[in-house]
Amino acid sequence: LKKLINISILNRNGIKISKLAQLNDEQVNQQVIDLTRKQLHTSQHIESMLVAMLDFDENKFDKVLNNAILSFGFEDTFATVIQPLLERIGYLWQTSTILPSHEHFVSQLIKQKIIVAIDNCPAVPHHDPKSFFLFLPEGEYHELSILFSHYLIRKHGHNSIYLGQSVPFADITALLPKYQPAYILYSTTTV
Repeated sequence: LKKLINISILNRNGIKISKLAQLNDEQVNQQVIDLTRKQLHTSQHIESMLVAMLDFDENKFDKVLNNAILSFGFEDTFATVIQPLLERIGYLWQTSTILPSHEHFVSQLIKQKIIVAIDNCPAVPHHDPKSFFLFLPEGEYHELSILFSHYLIRKHGHNSIYLGQSVPFADITALLPKYQPAYILYSTTTV
């Protein structure tokens, strides 16, 4: 029963059944222990970043974020620390517990990290590179997820044209015939 519960926990956290089937009982237990430590560690990062946000303490926020990146890597930090942090900030903002300026403060610090990561992506082309248009529609300014997508596209050797925030659809339709991207990616948080 214990092994079944552990396998269920690991599967819900993204480990495929085919991989889990290859592990013995001790390896499964170790995976669960590692996952628990990682989740505890990410919770500590999130709590520390929230405190730094409330104090508008850029140095503390940056130190905690850098520590998370060193511990988990940039992509895992985005998934396990930054995304949950932004969700918590959203809840705090919706309940009027924090000011919009708190959210803006954190977003700008995260945005800087993503831009640096994009800038540091090695220029290793994919064997079959695809082209992407990335943008936010008119009136949309929440760009962290689309910037992170830009990073991932570049990291994997594909071509991307990032047009930024609040781009009129007329501009997109004017550019499509000339550039003919394989994919168009946009993000919106408002109707």
